[in-house]
Amino acid sequence: MIIGIVWYGNLADGTLFEGRGRVHSQSFGPVDALIAGGLSALFGAIILTGFSANAHHPPEKLPDGTAMILGVVLSTMIFTVIVVGIIGGLLARNIPWWDAFGVSRAGFVEVVWKASLLLLLAYPLIFGTLALTRLLLSAGGYGDDAPQEIVRFLARPGTGAARIIVAFSAMVFAPVQEEFIFRGYIYGVARRYLGPGAGIVISAALFAGIHLHAPSFGGLFVLAVCLALAYEWTGSIFVPITMHALFNSLSVVSLFHGGGDF
Repeated sequence: MIIGIVWYGNLADGTLFEGRGRVHSQSFGPVDALIAGGLSALFGAIILTGFSANAHHPPEKLPDGTAMILGVVLSTMIFTVIVVGIIGGLLARNIPWWDAFGVSRAGFVEVVWKASLLLLLAYPLIFGTLALTRLLLSAGGYGDDAPQEIVRFLARPGTGAARIIVAFSAMVFAPVQEEFIFRGYIYGVARRYLGPGAGIVISAALFAGIHLHAPSFGGLFVLAVCLALAYEWTGSIFVPITMHALFNSLSVVSLFHGGGDF
């Protein structure tokens, strides 16, 4: 944990105070500020509504495989529309989106080893914060400590092909779409107009909150901060995407073998 704190602390210092970040936020303009602000407001409304509803209703019985697949397909389609809309909007204004997101700033080998190293260093910080969050919630009388619905579903054997489909979505589609939206766009635009510090906090809070699971909020927030700092260190959106994919994949493997409750 000490190594992780020192490493990410150095990245944060370089990004926030020394101007060593490599994210190309200058590509974004006032139109992007409006779009990113609208997306943030939408996600914020979903988060507030979801947490309010969860506070008055205990975890329900897990949906069956068909319902889970429909839910995953719907969320994937919605996020795909958002991603396509962002790319289309940038292209319509002659802004090369691949440059704005640093698509070509790191090769495959560099992406893999940096993502693996950064995730390894982030793990103690993530799970330490997760444990602390749950301890504080328990001390405060927050009684619901059940894992996320998708986590409970993946941990339950006997769900057949639905379990594989949901796992595949978590390992492939979710990392690409969520990193593109939260780190690539919302963080990039917020960084451009509010600075990297505010951008990291806003994008991390939205990312953690959109999962609508209070016990995991702290751990997901720290994960999001680490992803943003990884993006700044490398300048390539593929690094946080790969980190996110590795994180989800390791979590899925753990759940398939009966462990983990994130």
